[in-house]
Amino acid sequence: MPLTVGQIGAGALGSSHMQGYVATRGVDSVVLAEADEAARRSLYDRYGIIKQVHEDHEALLGDPEIAIIDVCAPTGLRAEIAIAALEAGKHVICEQPPATRMADFEAMLAAAEGSKGRLFVGIPELMIPANEKAHELIQQGELGDVLVASALVMDNALANPVMMQSGYAVIAVLQRWLGPAVSVSMTAKRVAGEAEAEDTALVNMEMAGGALGQIAITCASADDEPTAERRIVGTEGSLLVRDDPEDELPLVGFEEMMFFPIPVHNPPHIREYATRQLLCHFVECIIAQEEPVVSLQEAQAALRTLLAAYESQRSGIRIEMT
Repeated sequence: MPLTVGQIGAGALGSSHMQGYVATRGVDSVVLAEADEAARRSLYDRYGIIKQVHEDHEALLGDPEIAIIDVCAPTGLRAEIAIAALEAGKHVICEQPPATRMADFEAMLAAAEGSKGRLFVGIPELMIPANEKAHELIQQGELGDVLVASALVMDNALANPVMMQSGYAVIAVLQRWLGPAVSVSMTAKRVAGEAEAEDTALVNMEMAGGALGQIAITCASADDEPTAERRIVGTEGSLLVRDDPEDELPLVGFEEMMFFPIPVHNPPHIREYATRQLLCHFVECIIAQEEPVVSLQEAQAALRTLLAAYESQRSGIRIEMT
């Protein structure tokens, strides 16, 4: 039987999630909670799947018809809302990053342990087909021993603090490819004068398997075209992974001075596509009582590395993670 979702938040994330539920066969209705009247009305007018709207999210937690609470609220509010929803017996899908403190995420995990509902953390980047194919090639040993993996993200539409809002997913991708980080350092700064927090960050990581990882991310670029690409270099070859490239080659291999496209289906607007795929997958896991491809262990490991990066920025030293 199709489920009803209670979605909390009607901003840009909320709109992307609503598109996902329209495409999900396991969902037939959404109840929306959003404090901002204009945002609430705008989303309600655009999506017929929304059956009710509320100003206060508390109304969703007490609704027996709602099986899933989707937390698209601002980052600092997600943990509190997710815990309350789990305590109310709801399944919870939480946007990324799920919390700004490890203690809060651990409280979410504890609430999930004691709930009849399940907790899911949405990291759509792990569902991007080119990223999945790159992981498969790494696991098969096609690149030999991986030496370095780097990621570059330039997008003026990103929110700041840019590493907190957008770096979490990049960390999750690199850690899926290379294993967990064992040490991390970060330099972050505010480049644009109007920014309230850092808009540019550089993170360096040493991974458990010996490879090195680097993330460069900014929302202060002079280039209006967003760029998101990852490069993986191994002893036997390398890969270039790109989101929405103009030449429509999202995954390219390099070996012995030659490059070759690797077939993979990356539809346009890839992050929106991946979000839809991930939400459909989570709903299917709830209905069929299956395990998701994005685990809570991965979500926790990415948060641990992200918070260590901020500790490094504050302290000025490299953080060893045990």
